Parts: sequence; structure tokens; C-alpha cells
Amino acid sequence: MKKVHIITDSTSDISQQQAEELGIDVVPLHVNIDGVDYIDGLTISNQDFFKKLRTAKILPKTSAPSPGSFLDVIKKYPKDEEILIMTISSDASATYSSAKLAVEEAERDNIVLYDTRQATFGLLALVHAAIQFRDVGDNAKTIVEKVQEISRRIVVQAAFDDLRYLRMGGRIPFTLAILGSVINMKPIITMQDGKIHSAAKIIGMQRALNHIVYNLADNNVDYSLPTFVGHTDNYEMFKRFTDLIKIHKPEFPLDREASVGLAVGTHAGPGCVAIVYFTK
Repeated sequence: MKKVHIITDSTSDISQQQAEELGIDVVPLHVNIDGVDYIDGLTISNQDFFKKLRTAKILPKTSAPSPGSFLDVIKKYPKDEEILIMTISSDASATYSSAKLAVEEAERDNIVLYDTRQATFGLLALVHAAIQFRDVGDNAKTIVEKVQEISRRIVVQAAFDDLRYLRMGGRIPFTLAILGSVINMKPIITMQDGKIHSAAKIIGMQRALNHIVYNLADNNVDYSLPTFVGHTDNYEMFKRFTDLIKIHKPEFPLDREASVGLAVGTHAGPGCVAIVYFTK
């Protein structure tokens, strides 16, 4: 039996090189910076992107892949082979809708389209879990059933040092962003019911990092499933974060570092740190 072909989008923060190594496909979103269009993960490096983001006159605009972009990938594979498409939450992007149109146009009955209700690190972890299930021979339907089960146990938390980008992108309320700048409040952001949710509001970035790590320390982590840590172009803050993890949860693996790409980095901005794992 041939393995399922897994397709995701670039908000998973899986690079094209990593996708090739993992045996999956990543359909990129686009980002427009000061009138110039860039393809996420292809035409600009993450480092150069964050340099441009810091000096951009207006917030860059992201756009979902076209249905044709998904269809081109679908057509790579014989019609008798299963395909699983896993996208960012349909409440956070039009990417799912584009994929749905592509599936309808493909006129195949062996494509499973799955709205993960996650983004960035959450999507990253679920795709990697799906790869694990694929590699033991599961079909697309079984993979989705398993992913749905572990989704109930996923923990995704991110702390943001600069709320301007979330505010300008409409991802958090204007009042929350203003309050954050006045009293140095740092929200702990997660995904809930497919939407960005403020799980806690902490005064000061160091306390925000402590909050995430203390929560990690209190949880019974399922190490049979993927874990990731990462940041948006702030190595100093990321080191503070990982040093805390070494102290309070020394068994947590820190060798799986994710690099946040253009599509998510536009709204996160520089200075974000994040973690994802599953509980038992």
C-alpha cells in the first residue's frame, strides 16, 4: 500500500527544504511588503523578511494561495493514490477555501481536506504528527481521526513583546494593544476554536516567559508526539526562554526549533517566542 501524500500550507512554518526531507508538499502564501510581492519560503529569507518588516511603511499584507496552486500539487500524484490536505484554520485565512475549490475541481474521491483549526506552531505539530501516522501505514481517514484526537491535547502558547503587528493586522482588539503599551502587558496567545485567543495577560515579558514555562512544568507532556520551540527574530529572548525550560523542565527537548516564516511573522512581528507540545 502506498503512503498518503500530505499537503499543507506555509503557515505551518515548514520550509520547502524541510518539506522535501519529510516527503510532503507545502503550498506557499504570499506577502506584499511596500508594494513588492514575496512568496513565503521561496523568494525571501526569514532574516531578510524581518529586516524589511521593521522598516515597512505599512503592515505587509498576506494573501492565501490560489486554488490553482493547490491543484498543481494535487495533479502531481496518480489518481489512485490518497491525498491529505491540512490547512491553517478557516477562521484565520482563506487558505482552506482555496484548497476546497481545488479539491472540487480535481474531481477525485480520495482526497481528504482537513481544517486543523490551528496555525503556525499548532499546524506544524499536527502535520508532523500526521507524518508519524503516515509512516506507520495509516490511510488518510485514519490519520485525520488520530489528529482530531490529539488536537484535544495540544498546547500552543506564544508571548509577544511588541503588540503593534497583532493590532495592525486585526488579530487582537485595539484596546488590548493600547493597554499593553501603557502598562507593559504581554498577552499569552493561543488558538481556541480556530481563532486567536488571549489565554492570559501578564505584566512584563520576563513574567510572560515564566508563565509559559511554569505551565509547561506543571503539564504531563506526551513525548511520543512532536514538540517545538521557536521565535521571530529575537535570539536573545529565545535564549532566555530556553534557559528557563532547561531549569524547570529539563527533560523537554530543545533540539526541534521552528523558524517562523513570512505569513505568520507579518502578524506576530519580531520578538515573539512560542512553544507547542501535547499532554498525555
